[in-house]
Parts: sequence; structure tokens; C-alpha cells
Amino acid sequence: MFDLFYTTHENKKSDSGSGLGLAVANGVIRAHQGRIELAHSEIGCLMRIRLPVDGGK
Repeated sequence: MFDLFYTTHENKKSDSGSGLGLAVANGVIRAHQGRIELAHSEIGCLMRIRLPVDGGK
């Protein structure tokens, strides 16, 4: 899901996303020594972002 250009839509519409959002978000979060996690939810999914308070030190 965090790969570049990842999409789950087989019949993609021209106005749908390019599959860059989660890959870019993951890169920014990891650059700040953080983590992004996915968890199952009854409707959709839950994304949890964890960033260190002390700047990763």
C-alpha cells in the first residue's frame, strides 16, 4: 500500500488518484523517524501516524 503508484482500482477513472499519496506520506514520516501503521476497521481502515516527541533522539 505504501508503494509508488499503488492502487486498488482495476477500472481506474481519469479523475482518480495517482497512487502517490501514501508513498509520499510514508517517506516524510520515516524521514522524521516516525511510523505509519494500518489497522482494520469495520468501515475502511484506520491509519495511525506516530512521530517522536524528542525529534528521534
